[in-house]
Amino acid sequence: TENEDGTHLEWNVQDVYNWTMKIINEHPEIKDKIHPIDILYHGTATRFVPSILEEGILSRTRIYVHLSQDIETAMTVGSRHGKPYVFTIDTKQMHEDGYKFYLSENNIYLTKIIPTKYL
Repeated sequence: TENEDGTHLEWNVQDVYNWTMKIINEHPEIKDKIHPIDILYHGTATRFVPSILEEGILSRTRIYVHLSQDIETAMTVGSRHGKPYVFTIDTKQMHEDGYKFYLSENNIYLTKIIPTKYL
């Protein structure tokens, strides 16, 4: 699919929350960089908690790590993969330390990686 500005998009809808967008362009930002709210949440399954505590939250097969504005949404996301677990992310400190955040068209906060010190 091609946008009005000539940007090529490839869409893969996994569920209502999880729109994974891959921009085939030089600049893969979803929207302009933003200043995130101070705290965001990441939902996952409990079986992933040990590796996240060791490695941080990595985008793995996605372009970005997805973050929610509220615990309830993060719980819903985490429950897709088993027993849910929600990490609270210090996005204020991440932003102050130079990490970039983006906001998707469906209001999901995105970043490349979340090191363990921000959990």
